Amino acid sequence: MGVRLLSKLSQLKQKAYQAGKNRNWGEAIHCYEQILEIEKNNPTVVNELGDLCLKAGEVPRAIKNFLTAASRYRKTGLLNNSVAIYKKILRHDDSNLSAHWYLAETRAGQGLTVEGQDHAVKFLTGGDAMAGDLAEIFLKRCTKLFELYPSSPVILERLVGIFRSRDMALEAARAQTLQACCVFEDGGQDTAKEQIEKIVGAVPEVRNYPEFGRWSQLLDPNAGQANQEADFNTVSFDEPEVASAADESAE
Repeated sequence: MGVRLLSKLSQLKQKAYQAGKNRNWGEAIHCYEQILEIEKNNPTVVNELGDLCLKAGEVPRAIKNFLTAASRYRKTGLLNNSVAIYKKILRHDDSNLSAHWYLAETRAGQGLTVEGQDHAVKFLTGGDAMAGDLAEIFLKRCTKLFELYPSSPVILERLVGIFRSRDMALEAARAQTLQACCVFEDGGQDTAKEQIEKIVGAVPEVRNYPEFGRWSQLLDPNAGQANQEADFNTVSFDEPEVASAADESAE
């Protein structure tokens, strides 16, 4: 960054500070928008702009900035920063599905499954009525929950209901397979085998998915390893930037 830009940046920050001190939030926001033009990819600046929008009473605008800042922190690996921002979002918009989703995803990765499950359930509850492009994103994320929370009875039960209501027989069968795995692991081997027999009879293609690979391993830990390696991760959950933006702007 050149000397001239650094000087301009310093002036803008000082001006924003004075405006905030005088509770002139509109002027402070205007200064931060100019700062952001210089530091385009700085999530801290975006987060601070969101804080100013809150003080100005512009909650939707604040949340939009918070979502952007949290996304940028995630991409740089600063997950604790993104978690803090998502929690801040929920303090002002407790039904924000993007915040609930990313907290569910992040907490699962950190091993904090109890907290993550709570956010996942709220995500599922709030997104069940989505339609169009947002429904496609929602259902894609529902499928990722097979990987994130494969042993959560409450999440699996909700997924079965969601997929059945949308006539997605295969996805419902995958969730039911995981339910049967949980029953097997809890000591109900005979019941689980009966459940799997019914699932496969109705949707035989479920055998080609990793959830059934988990079932096969429960029956014989040494069986089907090669097939499982071929099946796992056959579905990509990567989303284009435009999809995330559409999702977040809808909140």
